[in-house]
Amino acid sequence: ISTNFVPPVAQAVVSLWPTNGMYLTTGSVNGYSVDFLVDTGASTIALNAATALRLDLDYLKGQQVAVKTASGIEIAYQVMLDQVQIGDIKLYNIAAMVIDGEQPERALLGMTFLNKLDIERKNDRMDLKKRF
Repeated sequence: ISTNFVPPVAQAVVSLWPTNGMYLTTGSVNGYSVDFLVDTGASTIALNAATALRLDLDYLKGQQVAVKTASGIEIAYQVMLDQVQIGDIKLYNIAAMVIDGEQPERALLGMTFLNKLDIERKNDRMDLKKRF
């Protein structure tokens, strides 16, 4: 039995404050800067076609699906993002959807990313913490 204890490495935490009631943040996808709206009601990360093209995603090769959005039923393409980063939190191989159109205006940071984090609210502040 060893008497040497090494505590686990502290996980990265990103703290966000609301802007007009919404949690907005800048992050990156595959090394490209992306403005996100944190959306716990979105099942996946959602990008519009123009953002996907700017990120050099060949989304038209992804499986085409119909998705229900606030605007109605839209055509979207399933893609895998090699890397998504918010602050010091970096995750790999994250599923996303590219909606073939102008919406969402700002990329939605949905649950395919957020499910891998612990989310805690303290008053207005939202803390995102990597689990492992």
